Amino acid sequence: MSLYTPVVVTLWVFSTVTPQAVGQLLAFSFTEDGNAEPSPFARAFRLAPYDDDFASVDTGASAGDLVKAAAEQYRTLDEQALPRLPAGEWNGIYLIHAQAGDKWASVTRFRQEGSKLIFTLPLNVRARPERVYTSINVTATLFFDNGSSKKVYEPLPVVPY
Repeated sequence: MSLYTPVVVTLWVFSTVTPQAVGQLLAFSFTEDGNAEPSPFARAFRLAPYDDDFASVDTGASAGDLVKAAAEQYRTLDEQALPRLPAGEWNGIYLIHAQAGDKWASVTRFRQEGSKLIFTLPLNVRARPERVYTSINVTATLFFDNGSSKKVYEPLPVVPY
């Protein structure tokens, strides 16, 4: 029996003279309604929406050295990624963690109160001092026993403990 649970990450390598420019390419913008707009990077590579709280960018060394440093957190990343790095003078990496997709495999708890459905879902949000979370916009597809489904959107207020 293994105590190790595999973690999947997507690794992008790049070369830049100005790391600030990379940050601008990776940054998401938001509409007045608070909905995230894809970053220029996400649009260019036609990536599915993802939560940038589960992504990280590192620069300032060779991509090989940055991958080795990231491998301290992602166990076999160096063994799997280093032999596959394309030739070139790469000096940055962008990692997108598998949890970035914001999809829950299952509901932790569910109950019904009259016509109201109440779900309890696991949610991890990186604490950032420059952000105050007041609401999380959630979209979901509910599937019913009779085979029907319904798409729902709900802005959820954040209630601090």
